[in-house]
Amino acid sequence: MKPLITVRPRRLQCATTLLARGKNPPGIRAAMHPRWSLRSTVSRCKDNVTLCQSQYTFGGSRDSLCVAPRANSPATALSSRLASPAPHRSRCSDGFVHGLLAVVAVTGGCADPVDPVELEARQVLAIFYRELDGPNWKNNDNWATPAQLATWYGVEVDAEGNVIGLALRDNGVTGELPGELGMLETLENLNLDAQGVITLTGSANSGNSVTGSIPPEFGQLRNLRYLNLRGNRLMGAIPPELGELEKLVSVALSGNQLTGPIPPEIGNLRDLRYLNLQRNRLADALPLEIGNLRKLGDFRLAGNGLRGRLPRELVGLPLQLFTWHSTDLCAPPDDAFQQWLKSIRTNLAGPDCPSG
Repeated sequence: MKPLITVRPRRLQCATTLLARGKNPPGIRAAMHPRWSLRSTVSRCKDNVTLCQSQYTFGGSRDSLCVAPRANSPATALSSRLASPAPHRSRCSDGFVHGLLAVVAVTGGCADPVDPVELEARQVLAIFYRELDGPNWKNNDNWATPAQLATWYGVEVDAEGNVIGLALRDNGVTGELPGELGMLETLENLNLDAQGVITLTGSANSGNSVTGSIPPEFGQLRNLRYLNLRGNRLMGAIPPELGELEKLVSVALSGNQLTGPIPPEIGNLRDLRYLNLQRNRLADALPLEIGNLRKLGDFRLAGNGLRGRLPRELVGLPLQLFTWHSTDLCAPPDDAFQQWLKSIRTNLAGPDCPSG
């Protein structure tokens, strides 16, 4: 029988990676959520099967993990949200993996290694799959399997294995967006477009039906360039945290049921070229900070409860398309503003404001 290995933790990016110490026995790498506190980890390899036992705390609750990976393949352990209805509980049965670790990869004679960056992404995508009814998607090829992430339907990775795209347009995606999605810090494109017929009330008859609110954790997606949640059933306010995503080029939130004002933080998105907020239930005045979007070429506001004067700060924006009809907005009657409106190639306008 091979001796036990003591596995010591170290910080790597947003996850904690466990690296095995020892000469002959195979090593173990496992990604942990930063909130987990490792107490002890030991492992034993026998007959090409590795047994791991860990004691750690999560939110003050102790638990254990047991892993029995299949030979020549990474062992995948879903988070506690996937393991059982009881939070922060885990148990092993039928050779499958349960517990709080996202993925355990065993090197050497037990299985092929998995890159630590991919460990974090697998955990997040596993939660996304569960929360958005993944088993009933139109196409869920390779999701929640040990297959490489590049082979999961709708997942795009770069040369280093980082998840940079998640495109599940018109795919039966149903449920609330988990805040954990904000942990995919390398994500550049998120496309959950419902691709359906959008009604004037903002509802959609389509393949996707994402509900709930837009998580404020999306503000952690600092590399995001394209955000498309069009035609779903999202409710609540547009989180001001979106204003922290300075690389955003395109934002499509039309055809939902979003409420409240447009956050002034949107004015921080200096590279934004496309902003589609029409057919929601947005209210109040248009923030002056929109005038900071000096690259904005397509701006859609129609079908909201927005009211008041269009801010003069908009003058000079290089808009080619501007839709603001079916709102309570009005255009200042002064010559400068009117000349700017006339310079827009497609201006689906509302009324002018009263003089004086």
